Amino acid sequence: MRFRSISTRIFVCYLLAICLSTLVAGASFYSLVRRYIEREAGLALAREAALFAQSLARGSRREYWPTREVFFPMIFLFGGRPIESHYVVTDNHGSVLSATSPEDFPIGSRLDDLLPTGPGSDQLGDRPITRYGRDIVAGLAAIPGSPESPGMVVVYTKRSVLRALNMVFAKYVVQGFGIGALVAAGFTVYLTSRIVHPLSVLRDKVRELAHLNFDVAVDLRRNDEIGELAMAFDDMAKRLSEHEEAMRRFLHNTSHELKTPLMSIRGYAEGIKDGVFEGDEVAFALDVITSECKRLETQVDQLLYLGRLESPSERYEFVPLTLKDVVEAIVTSLKGWTEKQGVAVELSIPPNLTVVADRDKLGCLLRNLLSNAVRHATKRILVSATDNTTEGFTEIEVRDDGPGFRPEDLPNVFKPFYRGRDGEAGLGLAIVKAIAEAHGGWAVAENAAEGGAIVRIGLSRNPGMRPAANRFA
Repeated sequence: MRFRSISTRIFVCYLLAICLSTLVAGASFYSLVRRYIEREAGLALAREAALFAQSLARGSRREYWPTREVFFPMIFLFGGRPIESHYVVTDNHGSVLSATSPEDFPIGSRLDDLLPTGPGSDQLGDRPITRYGRDIVAGLAAIPGSPESPGMVVVYTKRSVLRALNMVFAKYVVQGFGIGALVAAGFTVYLTSRIVHPLSVLRDKVRELAHLNFDVAVDLRRNDEIGELAMAFDDMAKRLSEHEEAMRRFLHNTSHELKTPLMSIRGYAEGIKDGVFEGDEVAFALDVITSECKRLETQVDQLLYLGRLESPSERYEFVPLTLKDVVEAIVTSLKGWTEKQGVAVELSIPPNLTVVADRDKLGCLLRNLLSNAVRHATKRILVSATDNTTEGFTEIEVRDDGPGFRPEDLPNVFKPFYRGRDGEAGLGLAIVKAIAEAHGGWAVAENAAEGGAIVRIGLSRNPGMRPAANRFA
């Protein structure tokens, strides 16, 4: 496995987590079991001391004090392992009278000096007592009888004996944790493969997508985050496919629209050069060339402007504007053309209706809308606006009394260079839609019931905060 791969990192992380948890659990278990063994050993030794003290009280001889073996319940649970114990007998003043291991408790020494009472001492009932020294765990019991009889019986064992017993338990624990770690490591490998495999599938699909192969549906059938990632990838591939197809149509239409005036310009220019046109025909050819150059310039400017509008880096300066003032300024600028066409433009806009918009781009949107309506209107154009405070947008409607849109044109009128009823193609409505969406709004076209075309534009009241969804999409 590669060290930098996700699968390796997941495996290493799981393995480190398993080792750390095993180490912490093992250390905790060792410490707890050690304390438990010492406590149980002390209580067992105290009980043994009490039994021995009672036997001494009944008159047993001192010569009968052999080294004995003490058992306590936890040892039997782990195989009944005995621990070696030793005995000490003291008088009423705590002086050692007899000991099975004199090197630990010399005859005549003081018990309290050799095995002082500490904070770990414990008492069982009224008589048995436990003491825990640095190297010794002991049980003590008073010898019942007359004041002349010896005072205490001490039964003790070395901590090293208990530590050896604890190490036996620790060995079993380590073995158990080792087996668990192996099982967990195997499960980690399986889990890692389950996590990484769909990512590998997505990686291969992304490589295919990089080679413009958009037929890369990923069906992982998972309900987790990776499944959501696969669904997002499928949606992205679909959108990229649609975008690629739209770009092809756009380039095809653009090349066609630019080629037409260029061919006309070239034809007339070659005609003038070859002397095909003479006299007034030359002036006519030059007028055609000038007209086609202007049309070509307009199309190029619109292409550049549309590209700017669709660029994420394009800046918009949103300011409050009185909508009626902006519309009246556009109508005034088009007055010469509308009078020539014999079309009257009527306004039905509240005088105090305010929109938050970029002044220049809103003016471009309205100019394109009105220009498109003037080309198709017969006598009348109505521009109206309403403020929908509930849904948070302002709706602008431009209605003409022309022939309207063909049903097959309605889904395509906002596409660049789409050819409508009159065979003309342009970018006007595409620019309208781009500006409306940049204002958090939408654009939709439809036919009026009584005839004529209607184009509705929605502008968000807070375009700088969030884009509004196209409610007609």
